[in-house]
Amino acid sequence: MACFILLQANLLFSQNRDCDPVVLLGNELSCMVGQAPTDIVGFKYENGNWIQVPVQIDERRLMNTESPFTLAGCNPNIQPGHTWQVHFYTDPNTDVGADTNANFDNDDEFVFMQKDIGTQAPINICPPGVVNTTRCEIEVRDPFFNNDLLGYLYVFEQDGSLQQDAGVDYVDYDYDDFNGSYIDNYLVCFGGEMNVNLEDSEVTTNNYSMHFKRRWENDSLKITAGNATGINILDRHQYFSSINSCKRSEVKFSQRSGAIIANIDGPVRAIRSVMGAHSGTYMELDLIFTECRADNYFYYRIHPSIGYYESRDLNVNATGMSFFSDRNPGGSTIDGNDDEDDFVIDEPAQWELTTGAPGSIATTYTYDTDIVLGTRQQYQNELVDGYVQGYYRDEGADEQRKCTGDMESYGSSGFHLYTKVCTDGLRPWDGDPSCAPNQVKYFESVRYNYFLPPMTTTSEAMRYADFAKNPLTATSMAQNCTTQAPTCMDGIENGDETGVDCGGTNCQPCAAPCPNLDLTTLPSSSGTHIYENHDTITCSAAQQANTDVELAAANTVILQDGFHAIGGSTTFEARIQVCNSSSRSESINARSKVIKTQIQVFPNPAHNYLTVQSTRSALIAVQLYDLNGKQVAQQSVNNSNIAELQISHLPSGIYFAQIKTEATTKMVKVMIQ
Repeated sequence: MACFILLQANLLFSQNRDCDPVVLLGNELSCMVGQAPTDIVGFKYENGNWIQVPVQIDERRLMNTESPFTLAGCNPNIQPGHTWQVHFYTDPNTDVGADTNANFDNDDEFVFMQKDIGTQAPINICPPGVVNTTRCEIEVRDPFFNNDLLGYLYVFEQDGSLQQDAGVDYVDYDYDDFNGSYIDNYLVCFGGEMNVNLEDSEVTTNNYSMHFKRRWENDSLKITAGNATGINILDRHQYFSSINSCKRSEVKFSQRSGAIIANIDGPVRAIRSVMGAHSGTYMELDLIFTECRADNYFYYRIHPSIGYYESRDLNVNATGMSFFSDRNPGGSTIDGNDDEDDFVIDEPAQWELTTGAPGSIATTYTYDTDIVLGTRQQYQNELVDGYVQGYYRDEGADEQRKCTGDMESYGSSGFHLYTKVCTDGLRPWDGDPSCAPNQVKYFESVRYNYFLPPMTTTSEAMRYADFAKNPLTATSMAQNCTTQAPTCMDGIENGDETGVDCGGTNCQPCAAPCPNLDLTTLPSSSGTHIYENHDTITCSAAQQANTDVELAAANTVILQDGFHAIGGSTTFEARIQVCNSSSRSESINARSKVIKTQIQVFPNPAHNYLTVQSTRSALIAVQLYDLNGKQVAQQSVNNSNIAELQISHLPSGIYFAQIKTEATTKMVKVMIQ
């Protein structure tokens, strides 16, 4: 058995799709339909081992649009007897209630993260703790990269011994329960009171946190990805109808009749769904949070009006950050100095990037509608029914629309729809003919936000926009297995130093790993501390002075960004266990510098040349391969951290760059145009 030590940076924010979820409807995962949602668990297969990963099921229900909250006493203006049904996320703690079908059904959503997929597993084995006849293989592909196969996830019915979250919680949604009962204490029907339905709700992940003051009022954003400062840079996420009026805003929306439809706090994602925006009784906003991404789904449902603006308005703490978009690639410094006239906003941005020491936000927009849209000029000439545009303001204290928050604008960017058509399917049409069933239209928009480390590049922002607009796809296939892998044991038995029960097979690799150990903290007390009997150990913490730590693992020891030893006589030893009595160790003396390895490949897509740069270890060689595995270019490097590879002679397509440094070898996908 080969032994090795892997010292690896946290590459979550490289140009892969680790930030992206994979979502399947029940009718796309028919092998699990009919199961109790909590009985469904997920596993990946990796290096001959089954590893449980977190999965989540969010139940949905087809309901009449007026049903998610009780309107008695609100006097809504509704067309009697009319039915207008849409899917809502269910929540037994709100008026929308639980799903009427308690089992996983065709319109429920099954969710997992792309980063949790693995390789294809042998057909005849299952992990411990599951029912063998319920194995279901999910194949994940990337439509953006030629529908490339990315990997597999396996789902099973568990036997009662497992938890669906696999002991992982990527997102923590601490929502206000309104003194223990939302249903009893949340006021659905009221008219303009300032201090009604105040809440203290917060979403937190390893990469960002957001705070909510009331139903529509998001008043804080702190980015903690990489070495971001974590300072609050948000004034308000704004929703309003006119840049010249304060009559319709996220504050006014929150002060009028409406409801929180669902609060969902799962291991993979959190969901906050709200409804009711002044006279837009059925206006809906679904916020979906994952580890380094948040998606704003806005459902525009209202009587004939003038459209809406949706904008993220930053505060003075964003001063000095930079804003870029595809319409304004040269960018601008956010400084509150009224330079938005320099920005082109004649159409929504294909991508936006706000970046600086407080972190980075890569954003893109999509929308779906049956409204005939065109340019503003075409609308004025009565050729179309509306138009969409971008939005940007950076006026600081000179902001004219003093409606919400700090009454200022800093790098306020967003999306604008202008239309006067009816999108309310329950509106009486005797006074609004455009609201008749054969005339009413629909409009839905999505704002995708990736929260990333400081100094994210525009090319990276472009790629994240492509990822959002090309969601990962998955197909499932029902399977059975004949045998189960052995269960992990706590001790070392029969001379087996891998820390798992090999079942008397003379130390052959086991199919089930012992649980991974994620060390977010190391001991502060002096002495020697040993961590062992784990397949993989991941460490990203500070090791305190006068502390000796030994990490023993069967396969891999990973030191992520952020690991460092602090002063004194501290030592760190990583030991990979093998089946015989020998082992290989590496000691790292105390250091104050963070261990960080990063390899950058740019530009990507490339045209005439490709630059490879290593920020820590010297490069040895760079080799480029085509999809058939044929080497098409190479560059030897002599003790340098940067190399340039000529590629002008190569045809357009997908290639793979193999980069060898003194510390590691990495393969990077490259697109040549």
